[in-house]
Amino acid sequence: MASGHRLFSRLSRLSFTAGAETIGVAVGAISGFAIVHELPKAVYAQYSFIVVCVTFLIGLSDVGLSHCYLPLIGNRTHPLSWVIGACRRVYQLRWLFFLPALVFVLCYWTYASVQHAWLFGDFIAASLIGAVAVLVTIREQASRSLLIVLRHVSIVNRMTLASSAARLGFVLAALLLLPAAYVVIGLMLATALGSMVALAQLVAVPEVKAFGKATLEKTQRADVDQRVKAILQPLVIPMIFYQVQGVIAVFLVSLFGVTNSIAEVGALTRPTLILAVLDRVMNVLLFPGIARAASGAPLHRLIVRSQLLYFSLVLLLLLSSIVWPELWILLIGRQYLPQKDLLWMVFLSAIQMYAAGTAFATLTSRGKTSGQFLLIPLVLAIQLALVIFMGVSTTRQALVFSIATSTTFFVFQYAMLARQYLTYREAKSRA
Repeated sequence: MASGHRLFSRLSRLSFTAGAETIGVAVGAISGFAIVHELPKAVYAQYSFIVVCVTFLIGLSDVGLSHCYLPLIGNRTHPLSWVIGACRRVYQLRWLFFLPALVFVLCYWTYASVQHAWLFGDFIAASLIGAVAVLVTIREQASRSLLIVLRHVSIVNRMTLASSAARLGFVLAALLLLPAAYVVIGLMLATALGSMVALAQLVAVPEVKAFGKATLEKTQRADVDQRVKAILQPLVIPMIFYQVQGVIAVFLVSLFGVTNSIAEVGALTRPTLILAVLDRVMNVLLFPGIARAASGAPLHRLIVRSQLLYFSLVLLLLLSSIVWPELWILLIGRQYLPQKDLLWMVFLSAIQMYAAGTAFATLTSRGKTSGQFLLIPLVLAIQLALVIFMGVSTTRQALVFSIATSTTFFVFQYAMLARQYLTYREAKSRA
C-alpha cells in the first residue's frame, strides 16, 4: 500500500512538473515564434546576436558551478542552515568568474557589432538591458538550484509558469505597442522583467529569504570550497568550451557570415525548443534522483530506463522534421520556407547536443567530472578542418558544422557514461 502511494506521488509530481515545464516552454516558444514572425530578418539578426551575448555571459560566468549543487549537497538536508549556506557559497564563487566572462563578451560584441554596422543608440541600449537581464537571471538560477536541492518542486513549477506568462505578455506588448526602432529594446526588457517576476514568486519563501543572509563558519566554508574545487577543477576549461559550442553556429556566422544567415540559423533553431521540455523535467526530477540514488543496480536501472524513454521521444521529433518540415516552418514564418530542407539538420544537431548534455549531467550529478578535457582537442581538430576546407559563411555550411560538432559531443559523452556503467558491471562480477 505504501509503495503504491509512493508511486502515485511520484507520477503526480512528474505529471505536474512535465505539465508546468511544457506550458513554460510552450509559452516561450509562442514568444519566440511571434518574434520571428514579426521582425524583419535584419532586425531579428540583431536580436539573435544579443541573445547569444547574454547566453555567453551567463554560461561563461558559470564554468560548471551549476553542476556543483547536487553532488555537494547529496542526500544531506540537515542542518538546513548548512545546506542554504553551502548553496550561497557556490553562488558567491560565481562572481569570481563574471569579470573575465564580461571582458570576453565585450570583445566579441564590439567586433561583431562593428562588422555588421550595428553601433547605433537603439542597439547599444538593447545590449545594456541584456546585461541587466544577465544579473537578474544569475540570481534566479541560484534560487532555482536551491529549491531543487531542497526538493521544493511545486515552487519551481510556480516560478516557471509565472515567469513564462509574464515574459510572453511583455514580448507581445513590445511587438504590438513599440515603434520598430525600439522593438529589440522592448524584447530585452521583457527578458529581464520575466526573471524579476520569477524572483517575485520567492519573496515569501523562508529558505530563499535565508539564502540572502546565509553564512558558513570559517571551517565549513573552507570545507565547501575544497569540495567545490574538487568537483570544478576538471570542469572549468571543458565548461567554457561547451558554452561556446552551444551557440557555435550563430557565433561563427556572426563573425564570418552575412546578416541574413544569422537570422536564418537563429530562426531555424526555434522549433527545437520542444527539447527544452525534456531537459527541464530531467533537471528538476531525474538528476536530483540520480544524485541521491544508492550506488548499484537501482542507480543503473534508473539511468538506463530514463535514457531509453528519452531516445524514444527525440527520435519521433527527428522523424517529424524529415517527413513534415513544412509544418514546423509554419511556426517560424513563410519567409523561412526556402530553408525547409535544412530543418532536419537543425533537429539532428540539437537532439545530439541535448542528449550529450543529458549524459554529461548524469555524470556530474554523481560528481564524475574527470576526463572532460579530452574532448576539447578532438572537437577543435574537426572544427578547424571544416573551417579550412568547407567554410561557415552560409546557413547550410553552419549547420553541417553544427552536426559534426554535436556528433562528436554525443559520441564522447555517451562513451564516458558507458565507461562508468561497465566499471559498475566489472565490480559486480568480481564481487
